[in-house]
Amino acid sequence: MLRLGVFLILSAFLSIATLASQSPAVTASARVEVSGRVIVVDAGRPVGVHGAVVRLSGADALQPGTTLTQDDGRFVFTDVPIGGFYLEATKRGLLSGRYGAAEPGRFGQRLVVTAKGNQNILLSMFRGGVVAGTIRNERSVPVFEARVLLSRIVKGPQDRAVVAESFTAMTDDLGRYRFYGLQAGWFELVVVPPQQGEYALEASETEDGAVQRFLSGGIQRPLLASRPEAIRSMGYVPARGAGFELLLGEVRQSVDVWLGRGLLSRLSGRITTKAGLPAANARVTVRPSPDSGIPLQAQRTVLSNEAGEYVADRLFPGPHVVSAESPPGTPPAMARGEVNVTEGTGYLALTLEPAATLSGQLVFEDAGDPVAAAEIALGLRLVGAGTATNPPRLLPGANYAFEFTNVPPGKYHLAFGRLSERWFLSAITSPSGTLTDAPFLEVPAGGAVKGIVVAFSKIPTEVRGRLLNRDGSAVTDCLVVVFPQDPLLWDGSMSRLAEVQPDETGLFVAKGLIPGSYLIAVRTFAAEQGFSSTTLMALKETGVPVTLKQGAVIVQNLQIR
Repeated sequence: MLRLGVFLILSAFLSIATLASQSPAVTASARVEVSGRVIVVDAGRPVGVHGAVVRLSGADALQPGTTLTQDDGRFVFTDVPIGGFYLEATKRGLLSGRYGAAEPGRFGQRLVVTAKGNQNILLSMFRGGVVAGTIRNERSVPVFEARVLLSRIVKGPQDRAVVAESFTAMTDDLGRYRFYGLQAGWFELVVVPPQQGEYALEASETEDGAVQRFLSGGIQRPLLASRPEAIRSMGYVPARGAGFELLLGEVRQSVDVWLGRGLLSRLSGRITTKAGLPAANARVTVRPSPDSGIPLQAQRTVLSNEAGEYVADRLFPGPHVVSAESPPGTPPAMARGEVNVTEGTGYLALTLEPAATLSGQLVFEDAGDPVAAAEIALGLRLVGAGTATNPPRLLPGANYAFEFTNVPPGKYHLAFGRLSERWFLSAITSPSGTLTDAPFLEVPAGGAVKGIVVAFSKIPTEVRGRLLNRDGSAVTDCLVVVFPQDPLLWDGSMSRLAEVQPDETGLFVAKGLIPGSYLIAVRTFAAEQGFSSTTLMALKETGVPVTLKQGAVIVQNLQIR
């Protein structure tokens, strides 16, 4: 597996004008043909793929197009403007074929459409792997409606294990499950028992007697080296998984799992009001912490009884976040706590606190260019503890005032999606100071936080440069990731995270990030699930620090070594 390091290359000699001049221009008046063939290798020979969906998407902000392949795998796009595009073929059960990708799962390269057109393009697809099996209980009876979770794990920078993609399937009435169209690699299998019954998945025992034991305590565990075909219950500790390797196009039909019946983890507690009275019918949600490695589908939601007591069972051992809400028809009140659920039972009491409000105003530097209310409503959210509250309400009037209601007390930070192509977030301030590069905003119970000002500008920040090999050649099949230095700001906001693929010259451009302190890193593994704190923590080891100021352009070249 390729290990990356990224270091700073002096780039003063490289002007922005030079970079821009080498980026292919789009000429809307010229229209040409782009055609080729989609193939898959069967029995050592290439065969045309019938009915594959070929997508031509614009790397230069052009509208994408799709077409289907003919019986022999051929496809044609007509009336295509000159410019840069990405070309990809997909079909159910096959691994996607991307133009310029050296192997399945790589990002591919940009296709430069010239005035002569582009014909005889070859897109190679591959047979996807298959993992199937049966879930049974300790009496070998098939288990119906068990949730099977399969995750592909890859090595990121510094050999950290990162989840690239995850799949979910439910067992049928014969206990069977099946995943298909899988890439080659290391996989982890976890079974969430059905709601009815008290099952516990245990350590994995392979047919040759080797035993691999590990808790589902995060994906940074060492990758397993065994190839189990049968996973049998060994005891009574829940939340075990099994790891194995799947080769390209391999079909594994007998990855069977036995669920043991035994002592399950359970969390109980009591919900009270601020006056100390029991809170009946409060909605209590117990969900795994974001970085616990426990499947999110394993969360439990229960209601408290007349005495305010609640019980959540069938829990995976590990860190959890517990939240409680007052029942409908009562004044909004909320509570939140964290607990490490161990094997056996645990206890957590929570006190409901009155909900708060948060309000402020959006400021645009050009008052003559109005912004539609729909754009604002879609772009703004308040984030706390990894979850979003209700969308803000845009207040009547022409001053773009907004208000969050029913906000649980606690520490928060504001996160924004991009409002439109013409406006970029430039600053966030409160009466206590700037919030642009500082994560926390204290929201007191039952209070009203006022005076938040969110400013937008038409001049974006910009990070650009080239990604190069040691010999100076362009790297095009990796992604350049720009993200905050402070992990507390890794909330998935488009205004703080960017991921771009270099063009055929290695040029990458990231625009519109909110000013602040960032890291630039390179990602070679195809993690399809977008940004996660585990992925960014792995990239943080090799990131190059940069500071973005409003309207400034940072030129930063990167080199793989």
